[in-house]
Amino acid sequence: MDGAYVESDAFKHVAAMEEHLRIVDDLLTGLTYLGETISDGGSAISTIANIARGECKSAEKLRCDLFRLTHPRRKEFDRQGWPGEAPQP
Repeated sequence: MDGAYVESDAFKHVAAMEEHLRIVDDLLTGLTYLGETISDGGSAISTIANIARGECKSAEKLRCDLFRLTHPRRKEFDRQGWPGEAPQP
């Protein structure tokens, strides 16, 4: 294919998830801060938001794994190294 790469539908969906997960994490961070300002029951809100943020971070890790698995240039990057990472020996 002369250097042309075709993005699969799966890859497009995985790539699109990044922004949504970032927004959810930002909203949960805001809830954590809000909970800290409420004197009665605020700690429960903060705790729930922090647990949800942990789950969001786990989902982002899985999304990153899928991003690599479905990337149209995966074979090339697996051989030469992924952008932004130190080359593997």
